[in-house]
Amino acid sequence: MAAEHGRSMEEEIREILRAAALRASVEAQDGLGSRISERLARYGLEEGEVEEMKGHPAKPADFDA
Repeated sequence: MAAEHGRSMEEEIREILRAAALRASVEAQDGLGSRISERLARYGLEEGEVEEMKGHPAKPADFDA
């Protein structure tokens, strides 16, 4: 692939890493909740179906129920 782009192997690897870092920085700009919501929307989960938990104490899972 490097030869197709007219680059050395080292420069090709550097370009791949630059592109990956740029994608990661763009993705990091969205909040975690937004990214989770986007993924769940693909499976039909719509906004408002999940109760807001902000400000509530965390409860341990009950696996015996």
